[in-house]
Parts: sequence; C-alpha cells; structure tokens
Amino acid sequence: PALGLSLPGNTTVGAVAPAAAAPSAPPAFPSRLNGKRLADIMDEFRMRLGSQVTDFVTQAQVVDQMDRELIVQRDRALRLQQSTAALKQGTDAISSELELILHHQDEMHAALSQLEQKVEEEGRNFTDRPGDRQQAYTLIDNLDRELADTRDLLSDTIGRLNAATPLEDGSSAQLARMVQVLDVHLSAFQWLETNAAELDQQLSNADIALSAVYR
Repeated sequence: PALGLSLPGNTTVGAVAPAAAAPSAPPAFPSRLNGKRLADIMDEFRMRLGSQVTDFVTQAQVVDQMDRELIVQRDRALRLQQSTAALKQGTDAISSELELILHHQDEMHAALSQLEQKVEEEGRNFTDRPGDRQQAYTLIDNLDRELADTRDLLSDTIGRLNAATPLEDGSSAQLARMVQVLDVHLSAFQWLETNAAELDQQLSNADIALSAVYR
C-alpha cells in the first residue's frame, strides 16, 4: 500500500512500496562437468591426482640424485683441497731444501775457487814445468842405462883379465895395475849410478808433491 506524508503547505508526497526480491539462480558448474556422473568425475580426479603424484615422485628422485651427486662432488672438492694443501706444504719444504742446497753449492763453489786460485799461485813458485821434468827423467834414464852398460863392460873386462893372468912377474905387475885402474873406474861409475838414483828419487818426490797440490 502507498504511504503519504503531509508536508507544510498541504503538499502530499507519495512513497512507492518496494517490490518483492527475485529468487537467486543456482551456481553454474564448469562446462567439462556438465552431463557427467559423480563417479566419472571422481575417477578423473583420481587419475589426474595419480599422474601428479607420479610426476612429483619422479622429480623427487631426480632431486635426490642431484643431491647425492652434489654430496659426492663436495667430498671430492674437500679431498682435493686437502691434497692441494698437503702438496703446497710439501712444495714449500722442497723449496726450502733447494734453497739450502743452492746455498751449500755456492759455498762449495767459493771454496773451490779459492783452492784453485791458491793452487795456481803455488804452482807459479815451481820453476820446473812438466816438459822440463820429462826431459830430466829421460836424461836420467839414458844416463842410468849408459852407467849400467859401462859397469857390465868393466866387470866383464876385469873378469877376463883375471882369468888370463900370465905367469911372468913383470906381466903380472902390469896386469895388476890395469886391474886397479879399472876398479877405480868401476867405483866411479858406481858412485855416479848411486847419485843418479838419489836424484831420480828426489825428482819423483817433487813430482808427487806437485801432483798432490794440483789435486
């Protein structure tokens, strides 16, 4: 029913009663579910859920394998780091030993240089040279052979003279004087031979001392 309100000035305003509310429409289902039974819908959901579970398990296995590989690589990297640290430590030790060896080598080289310089300085003090010593040895050898030959010749001559001594007194006296002369010569040659041996021994001693200095 209409309601009227009186306003000043005898003005009447009419109010219209609200109309009744229209009933709400039922919710619309997805088009893919229209005309399907609940069992079919549940089966479809179950299949889709199973497929998703399978995909998830597969992805989880892949992630697990990747985690295992990462762990292996991590362990390998740790071992490599330890090996590198040990190798660096060994390298540092070897470097220290090499430096010590080089230091000793430098000291030995300096000592050898001083020794060579000393040997050269002492070698200049010797007036003889290897060629002079060789000539002296050759001369001594020749002299020794000549003395030996002369001694043998004198010994043989004296022996033959003694064996062929005549019976005459005058001849015996002359022969005795000849033997005495030959004996004197033989003694002189023996003395020369003895001195030559001493000289050869002195030269040998000097050569040995010089060789020891040049070693």
